[in-house]
Amino acid sequence: TKASSHEGFLEHVQLLEQLSREQRDRVASSLEEVVYAPGAKIITEGEEGSFFYMIVDGTVRVTKEGHPGELARRSSGDYFGELALTTGAKTMATVSAAGSKPVTLVRMERGAFQ
Repeated sequence: TKASSHEGFLEHVQLLEQLSREQRDRVASSLEEVVYAPGAKIITEGEEGSFFYMIVDGTVRVTKEGHPGELARRSSGDYFGELALTTGAKTMATVSAAGSKPVTLVRMERGAFQ
């Protein structure tokens, strides 16, 4: 099932390590897989954060207005958008698909975490 394919992945996401198996199962069943083309924006700085993303395959770049260049790169096993889960705060940076191949992510809607 979709949930079981993401379950092992979730065990390695630091933010979710404290969850019980039952809670992790619930998270896994609420995940949606999404793919972004190279260069596509995943999160735009200043928008309301509504998803938490985990990178399954590929690389993303993090940029912020007023800061030249990239702030960071994240790749498989990393995550972003965690503030959306806990606070619903506006996003603090723009995250885009980096590199020459698509980025595969799984995302969870904020409501699923609460």
